[in-house]
Amino acid sequence: MRLARAVAAMLFAGLVGVEASSYAQTAEEVVKAQFVYRFTSFAQWPAQAFQSPQSPIVLCVVGDDRFAGTLSRAAAGQRIGGRTFEVRRVRADQARRYHVVYAAGFSASDTLRSARGAPVLTITDAASGDDRGIIHFVVIDNRVRFHIDEASAAEANLVLDSRLLGLALSVRRRAGP
Repeated sequence: MRLARAVAAMLFAGLVGVEASSYAQTAEEVVKAQFVYRFTSFAQWPAQAFQSPQSPIVLCVVGDDRFAGTLSRAAAGQRIGGRTFEVRRVRADQARRYHVVYAAGFSASDTLRSARGAPVLTITDAASGDDRGIIHFVVIDNRVRFHIDEASAAEANLVLDSRLLGLALSVRRRAGP
């Protein structure tokens, strides 16, 4: 319980304490990269999504080589639930094979189509236009924030922790039972 509170506090600190200015795109990328790997502590995948209890969480980037490097540095040495992270740069049509996929810009549409129905936590950003993943980054008042589509998470057979939902700007709720 303490660990979960600490992770939630770190995630929230990123929301309110780190600015992502237009003149320092690197700062925005660093904040997004930290969010991407930290989101995994608030997501639950079906057991069959991993080959073993020791399998790493595979974080992938489609469409932005520079962000893949930033994400690799942010996730290096980190562990969530006893799992390490592996970062890969992949094509949009490979998205359904991995646990988390960050789709940047024009590649979002193809990536989301590829991942549909698979247990993949899809993440997009404002550059993706109308195409939105389960988590969608926006920058408001120079701060990185996010929206969550819980209904899409349910379709992907993922469960998102209510603490993460509480930090989102908006949540599209899943349909009731």
